[in-house]
Amino acid sequence: MRRVFWAISCLVMVAWCSGPLVAQNAARPPEPKTDLGEGVAAVVNGQTVTVEQVRQRLANLAFPRWGAAALDELVRIALVEQEAKKRNVQATEAEVQAKIERLIGDQVEGLIKDNGLNNEKELDAALQREGQTVEAVKGRIREELTVGRHDDIRATILAHKMLRGMTTISEQDMRETFDQAYGEKVEAKQIVVETKKKGEEILKRLKEGADFDALVKLESIDPRSRQTGGRMNPFSPGTGPLGKAVANVKENDYSDVVKTDDGYHVLKVLKRIPGRKVTQEEVRPRLEEMVLDRKMGAWIIELMEKGQIKKAF
Repeated sequence: MRRVFWAISCLVMVAWCSGPLVAQNAARPPEPKTDLGEGVAAVVNGQTVTVEQVRQRLANLAFPRWGAAALDELVRIALVEQEAKKRNVQATEAEVQAKIERLIGDQVEGLIKDNGLNNEKELDAALQREGQTVEAVKGRIREELTVGRHDDIRATILAHKMLRGMTTISEQDMRETFDQAYGEKVEAKQIVVETKKKGEEILKRLKEGADFDALVKLESIDPRSRQTGGRMNPFSPGTGPLGKAVANVKENDYSDVVKTDDGYHVLKVLKRIPGRKVTQEEVRPRLEEMVLDRKMGAWIIELMEKGQIKKAF
């Protein structure tokens, strides 16, 4: 059950780092480049964000970031809170805690599905073989979210409340989100190269029996997947260029060469994971949150473009 062991090692990061309020880099704060005054990291529509706030944020994160990225997160939170104040929108502590528990539940459900298990009891048995328990994993996620992500979660709740009054969630939005979150998933490996010609050469060698793992190490230009032997996170077939490339590919077979902004990909399908046995209506509240998460990213960019923001780094 190595996939379970690998997954829990990344679980706390995955639990929140995918959110639109969060930038993803790692290290300590750089030296200020713009002088906004002693101890000032940013000014957001007249509101001060201090260097100490950035340092405290980095100290509280299980997976720290670059100081500039942590500052960007604080700027986005400030923008949402300012907008909420204008609109007299509030979020209670009870709502924050309820959201934390939902996020924990989502991560546990994801582990169950990604490892081909049926329920939490089976997951707990698998984790115990690795010296872990479901409750211990939940506790780790809860601690990170409560200590390191409390303000992000509160800002997300505020943003969702405001967006519900400004945007429409269509049935197409709901169907697409349902397919991505609860539909069939594909586990795959990839080799990424710079040209289509090189991709076709790689595909030919694979079909002739070349070792995929060896070619990943020798040929792939993608450093992240190269470190994992080309293994990708499970994704939805039929969605995006890579999903469409493997929509009809059988297990242990290869996709055609497919182009993205990252290069030319050759994928090997390892496993097709059936979708969860739930209906769209059963998970409608969660689907609405997922749709709002996507819309929130674009809305926050609008707030940043309209706002008066000065940053020291």
